[in-house]
Amino acid sequence: MAIKSIAQLCSMLQVTAQEFQQELALPEYVCYNIPKKSGGVRAVEAPQGLLRELQGRLAKYMQPFYTQHKLPCVHGFVKAFNNKPKYGVLTNASPHLNKPCVLNMDIKNFFDSINAKQVKQALQQKPFLVSDEVSTAIALLCTHHKKLPTGAPTSPLLSNIVFYGVDKTLMELVDEINRTKSENDVTVTYTRYADDLTFSGEVNLVVKIQSRIVDILTTYGFELNTKKTRLQKTYAAQWVTGIKVNDKPNVSRLYIRNLRAIIHNLQNNTATDAVKKHLGTTPNKEIDVSDVHGMLASVRSKISWVGLVRGKTDDVYMKLKSNFELAERKILVAPKGR
Repeated sequence: MAIKSIAQLCSMLQVTAQEFQQELALPEYVCYNIPKKSGGVRAVEAPQGLLRELQGRLAKYMQPFYTQHKLPCVHGFVKAFNNKPKYGVLTNASPHLNKPCVLNMDIKNFFDSINAKQVKQALQQKPFLVSDEVSTAIALLCTHHKKLPTGAPTSPLLSNIVFYGVDKTLMELVDEINRTKSENDVTVTYTRYADDLTFSGEVNLVVKIQSRIVDILTTYGFELNTKKTRLQKTYAAQWVTGIKVNDKPNVSRLYIRNLRAIIHNLQNNTATDAVKKHLGTTPNKEIDVSDVHGMLASVRSKISWVGLVRGKTDDVYMKLKSNFELAERKILVAPKGR
């Protein structure tokens, strides 16, 4: 990267050297918990004021360089530039379509397991080659209690940078296995979305490398959440980052059924009754306009997910979208409570 000194770093961040040093000495964070989908809570450490602005500017500056040099296996926390296709859960799942076996592995406490020393060392390696003083300053600016804070705008990008060596080693492992596979074996593929690692291919090959994957992660200082390790074969549903990959990209039948039920609820009830039924609230709860718009936004988002996964020309998606739009117009033009 072009920045070679603290002075250049401060110039890029649009801050004086004194202000920069003050943020390093007295970083301000607000800490709180948010519920996890799987249960429990996730601790968030959110930077405040100028510190958040500086981290945001740094992430914006560094992201194009990372995107330019990123490895092909990475699909999470990547911003596309120059009109290139966007990366996301769909591009992460698609390489695993129609595979005999899909192995999902999850890294335990991903951000918390990345410390300031790892950030500094990763920035100094190829292809980043950041100087010692600048990599030290970035590591200090972007870590809290010597680890990546969950709420910082730089943490997703820096986690990818720190994981660069792991991704490279895992890709080399997959290449090695594929060179030794028999002619009829299905090629092994590796992708990663944030802390979700996915391997797919011939069953015997995927099983063969599982212990070596664990060894590589351990060598780099990462630990698996073994409760989330799943070996999925073709006779059962295969899922990658929330997308079913047995055949074409798909969502679950239950997801579609629930969406149809919600839309039917909107079509056949007043706005107030539809929201109460959808949210499962008590009969006497007061429902206001924000509750109605919140429910409509939630359903719209769920339908958009179907369109993203199955495609915008998919019959199921188009039917859901059409029925929802009719129900939405009915609710938005109806007198209050009707």
